[in-house]
Amino acid sequence: MPAFLRDFTSFRLGGLVAAFRDTASPAEAADAIRSWRARAVPFRILGSGTNILASDAGLPGEAVLRFAGGDAFPLAREGDLWTFSAAAALDEVARFAVENAFAGMSALSGIPGTLGGAAAGNAGAYGVSLGDLVAGAEIVESDGTLHKVGADAFAYEYRKSAFQDGTRLLASVTLRLVPSAAGKGERARREEILSERAGKHPILPFARTAGSFFRNLPPETPGGRRRAAGALLDAVGAKSMRAGGAAVFPKHANILIADRGDATAADVATLAEKLRQAVKEKFSVSLVPEVRYWGDFAASSYSTTAR
Repeated sequence: MPAFLRDFTSFRLGGLVAAFRDTASPAEAADAIRSWRARAVPFRILGSGTNILASDAGLPGEAVLRFAGGDAFPLAREGDLWTFSAAAALDEVARFAVENAFAGMSALSGIPGTLGGAAAGNAGAYGVSLGDLVAGAEIVESDGTLHKVGADAFAYEYRKSAFQDGTRLLASVTLRLVPSAAGKGERARREEILSERAGKHPILPFARTAGSFFRNLPPETPGGRRRAAGALLDAVGAKSMRAGGAAVFPKHANILIADRGDATAADVATLAEKLRQAVKEKFSVSLVPEVRYWGDFAASSYSTTAR
């Protein structure tokens, strides 16, 4: 049945999609995908919608399958390989890992979204990317078949993987979790990170945002740390900029928010382009959105192809 994407994205923006299906199991998802494929209906996979800017025009003629709402209880374990539902919240999986003193996941604490979405986008923070821990997955292919893949199938790059096209569903994700040398120190690190995020990030679901909008930049020297996009945005006065009902979060220059009731996806896209152009003019650097655009934005000031 039709649905408004604004009801399923953290920006709470986006128009009508022709067909929307909520699924709770890989088999149910596979059935929906096979049905759409048989009728040549283009479709996209959605998790919790925390990294999507959906067009005001919606997705006419398309379908969306949502796979979210799972818990963080492990589905299986084999040695140091732990398998979780891709529909589980990433932060809950991080909590599980921290409470069991596993290494690597405390840095991902507080990041919104599902484990599957985070694995597809290679989400990360504090120098750690989820792809560093992914050992494999069970996927539903675009033809509705279900099978397992190894870590190499993700072809990971910074904030990027082979699964970002939105046509293949991650049903479960297997992580390699090993005991941390810090032991219970992982819990203290998690609390520290949650406190830091609370101090400089808007709180979901109260704020209408997708978190950090642009990717950080490559290191200036090999082996160095990535340059924060927020620092460049701060330098161009991003926090004072807005477009219609969209603004920059006062505490973080790389976070865009829909802060008025009349905000549109076009407002957010227009503001993003204003920021990108300002950084380009001052630093000769082209920022790349981390947030994925769904649908047609040609009518907005930021003309882009659907992504």
